[in-house]
Amino acid sequence: MNVDQKIVLSALNWRRLGRARCPQRAAAEHSALGCPRIAEDSGPTLNRPNHYNQRLVGAPAMSAFTLIEMMIALAVFAIVLAAINEVFWGALHLRNKTVESIDNALPKERALAIIRSDLINIVPPGGKFFTAFTTTGATTNANGMAMNIMPGQSSPEFTTSNGVIDDSSGWGDIQRVSYQLMNSANGGGRDLYRIVTRNLLPSAQQTSDQQQQSILNGVQSVYFSYHDGTTWKEIWDSTNEVLVLPRAIKVEIQMASLERGRMAPPPVQIVVPLIDAGTNATQTASTQ
Repeated sequence: MNVDQKIVLSALNWRRLGRARCPQRAAAEHSALGCPRIAEDSGPTLNRPNHYNQRLVGAPAMSAFTLIEMMIALAVFAIVLAAINEVFWGALHLRNKTVESIDNALPKERALAIIRSDLINIVPPGGKFFTAFTTTGATTNANGMAMNIMPGQSSPEFTTSNGVIDDSSGWGDIQRVSYQLMNSANGGGRDLYRIVTRNLLPSAQQTSDQQQQSILNGVQSVYFSYHDGTTWKEIWDSTNEVLVLPRAIKVEIQMASLERGRMAPPPVQIVVPLIDAGTNATQTASTQ
């Protein structure tokens, strides 16, 4: 080996030694030549292949959530889920209460509508088929049977003109109606019955002609009040009053408590204005 070859070999060895001692210089040379930069991993190299200890300098670094971040996310998710559950439960409870209120109100509205229809179409007393409108003591119904009128338990029998005319029955629209509370087989108050008599012919009166229709369950009491134009009265007798019919009739229904220990619901009531049937003096003058 001549002197020139020794000089070249020494230069190459010196260059290799410089790369080993200065990685930055080696990386700069690789970049200048357009080669991918290789960086040594600073982690432990024990029992691992060499390709695990190297990565491309330009490649993106791998990342993941820490345990603290996961715990915070789970806590936030639990809080949001609890709030959603509270809102959903409140909406479901409100829906159940609304449905229960509607179910309880529908029978009352139906019963009040039937009573209102009977009272609006009331026929003034007088004549052969139209009985006196009285609430005192015992009266005689359309079948000639004695009927006790008890405050809070029943109503007087009156004549109304809202009977249904159809092909299956031979009666007209005039009928006699009364209301009475009867014991319920299911308990929890009594049943309000509407008693209707369609057959008003004296020669053919039969007890079986009465139709009993249950219009409301769970009733504690029912009261009828009568307005004479000035004050409300608990009783009315068309044979003694100045007016043949009261100016208006108020019906108050008190429902029984559904559960023992709970307060009874507030009473429901309606006020039905009646037709002006005149006075007893006018009725007497017209019959003479």
